[in-house]
Amino acid sequence: MMRSVKEIMLISSEEDMASRNIRSHLLEMEHWTKNGEIFGNPVWVANNHLGVRYTMVAINDLHVRHENLDKELRDAGFSFESIIVLSRHRAASGIATLTVHPIGNWHEAKAGGRDNTLVPASPHLMSEALRLININGAHLKNTFQISMEATHHGPYMETPTFFIEIGSDESMWPHKEAGRVLAKTVLDLRDRRGVHYPVTIGVGGGHYAPRMSDIILGRKVSVGHVIPTYALEGIKDDMFRKAIDASGAEMVYFHRKAIKKDLYKELVERFEELGMKIVRSKDLEPLENAGA
Repeated sequence: MMRSVKEIMLISSEEDMASRNIRSHLLEMEHWTKNGEIFGNPVWVANNHLGVRYTMVAINDLHVRHENLDKELRDAGFSFESIIVLSRHRAASGIATLTVHPIGNWHEAKAGGRDNTLVPASPHLMSEALRLININGAHLKNTFQISMEATHHGPYMETPTFFIEIGSDESMWPHKEAGRVLAKTVLDLRDRRGVHYPVTIGVGGGHYAPRMSDIILGRKVSVGHVIPTYALEGIKDDMFRKAIDASGAEMVYFHRKAIKKDLYKELVERFEELGMKIVRSKDLEPLENAGA
């Protein structure tokens, strides 16, 4: 079993309305100590009775373009094991959404990061965050959909990272109750960081990874990187190994109905050659509080 994370870095952005929204609720909901500054902005630190330490910093640009931020922070003397980025989510549909997702690029880096490169995922924290959003935000389900997204966009970092977001446009980014729900979720992770279920990568489905969201919310599993169907075309062979390694995964879960049969068979063979176990929902232990 992996060691529980005890030092978490929270990244907010002055250029991001949703990020500021989540941060303001974090500052209201916890006792924080001001501990110096970086980028001309104050650094906030909070500890809890379990010995979990949060450090929260604010950058002045957008997260997706701030490459190597983890190295920059460590060079400045900060210590952390995992990163949670507080962010807005934008979608042309305008559908109100609360999301989590890992980062990296399956192909060309069009929104930060590096071509054909994945940032280490944080499968246990990220999956538990989605479960907590589903619980903490139960009263918002008539307004917001709650889902995981497939892996996409930058920045490039070498520390386990995931984004937690309010979307999908300017009308929702300042939504106070959404900001409160995501702030509570981030803080609740301190008590739930030891939830270490088997790790899978996800393959297939749309950008909003509906089947991956379903198994996170209904099964004892942690999901790392997710390759959507649209990214499978022309994907480089080594990206499958990168997805496994960057997730610490031991198995693969397919959204089978979203992949053509011939391609599915080919993918199964390729992952089995890499030593991966292929699982279906029935192979995963049900989560006791599923549907909460």
